[in-house]
Amino acid sequence: MFRKQQQQQQPLKPMFYPTTDFFRGNSMTLLREYDWLSDYQKMKALQAEIQELKQNRLETKALPLKKSDLLKLAKGFFDEYRAERQKSIQRVFGDVRDGQVNPLSQLTESGSMRHPQMGTVSFLGGITWAEIEAAIKALPRDGGSLSLSDREKSLSLLDSRIAKLQSELDEIFPKSSQFRRMGLSGDARDKLVAHWCKLQKRIDAPCSPTGYDLTLSSAAEQIAHAELKISDFINENAEFRPHDPNE
Repeated sequence: MFRKQQQQQQPLKPMFYPTTDFFRGNSMTLLREYDWLSDYQKMKALQAEIQELKQNRLETKALPLKKSDLLKLAKGFFDEYRAERQKSIQRVFGDVRDGQVNPLSQLTESGSMRHPQMGTVSFLGGITWAEIEAAIKALPRDGGSLSLSDREKSLSLLDSRIAKLQSELDEIFPKSSQFRRMGLSGDARDKLVAHWCKLQKRIDAPCSPTGYDLTLSSAAEQIAHAELKISDFINENAEFRPHDPNE
């Protein structure tokens, strides 16, 4: 009983002083009309799915290839390098004249050559394709690895899905969207939601985006508070209570 009396005697928290400083110009229309809410939720869902698919794409590309496919890729890389190395050697010796210092004397231990005009020309030392092939065959695979064709097929499916979702996203949030103009850079609705969440953390009961008691808001604003999960940020230990002009 004594504890209850103590709680009753505790002074009320100060009311939050309503502010519209955050909302300037056309962005005030976000508070008058919440007909943007449905498309905004679809947009956020599409963005989340696209992001997840892009992450899946990165993970798929990072999967190890089966050794047979890795050998094919490595052979192509090796042949390409050998061709480039031959061109480099031709450039080095193409300028050699009788009586000059032997250009091979510039060959370093790392398998590169310092050339006065070309800088450092890299060679592959004495490594052979047989060594590369043996090293790849000794890799601890093929468990969990993909064939190159399976990987390309998976990436193609992911790319098609991403393109389809991006097309849907562009329809509901085009470059000409009024919400881009309101937000100058980015989406004005994102900024409103971020502001509302930040404000709700400072107030110990449901509030409007301007700090008023949510019970005084329109039905549309109360629905937006619920749909946008602003209630997740209610802080019972906050420094303020919502503003109520009737008190």
